[in-house]
Amino acid sequence: MLPDIKTARELNHPELEIDGLGGIFGSKAISDTLRNRIAADVAAVCQEPEVRRKLEAGGHNVLSGTTQELRAGIARQRAWLAEINKVIDIRNAQ
Repeated sequence: MLPDIKTARELNHPELEIDGLGGIFGSKAISDTLRNRIAADVAAVCQEPEVRRKLEAGGHNVLSGTTQELRAGIARQRAWLAEINKVIDIRNAQ
């Protein structure tokens, strides 16, 4: 029998939850114009009711944003995880 696994929120530690970020990554050589057009197209597709329903059924929170917002989100998560690594010394598990 599998153990009853609780989420961080259920254990009263919502600060330990992390949202996964997804994006489409390409070459640094892509122009800002093309990058922004791709971002707008992906956002439009994600707003299609059938696509959104399928994504949400898979447990995804469908958000759309700019490439700058994705970069900022990644930077925030990296900083947050670096702080956690310092606290629990994840690299030195002794």
